[in-house]
Amino acid sequence: MREAAAQLEQQLPQESQTPRGSCLFRFLVSARRTFSQRLQMAVHFHWDFRHELARPYLPMEDAEIRHAWAIVETSLSRLRDITRGKGATLVVVDIADPYQLDSNWIGLASIRERTALSPTHPNERLGEICRKLGIRFYDMYPETQAYIARHGLRYPFLSFACDRHYNREGQELIAKLIFGYLVREELVDHPQGGSP
Repeated sequence: MREAAAQLEQQLPQESQTPRGSCLFRFLVSARRTFSQRLQMAVHFHWDFRHELARPYLPMEDAEIRHAWAIVETSLSRLRDITRGKGATLVVVDIADPYQLDSNWIGLASIRERTALSPTHPNERLGEICRKLGIRFYDMYPETQAYIARHGLRYPFLSFACDRHYNREGQELIAKLIFGYLVREELVDHPQGGSP
């Protein structure tokens, strides 16, 4: 009997082997999970942040996304009418999203969504709407991708690593590309002394 007790004592983890705070950590994780599940059951709400980031790049649109695009079209139609009434030219600029510029993120999100994401899907949809409404449209994605390739940029490319907002280089590139587009389209005067 003493031998069995000694063997059992040897198999149990010693106090020094047990990570400090592990019980409290496990309790907090379980409590958070339980609270989250009960809240979702109570309000019938579930929000998956990673799925929401991927949704605009899914080629197969669900009813909610189609409704969102209908709202965009209605809003742009109204804005077009207002600007025309004021004698102005409306230009819609699609700034390249830091997520769509990251082929690794596109690949991993495609695996998670179990379908291939299209990094240019939202650009194409917005372009279609603008063409339909007779609105000028500038898609910045191709030129931004070319800039990244030309300068051999790696993750996080033109963004901050912490939050995927454009960093200083990214902001400067956006300004130069938009100004270059406006000059090409003769919507602003060409600057003195050369190209932008």
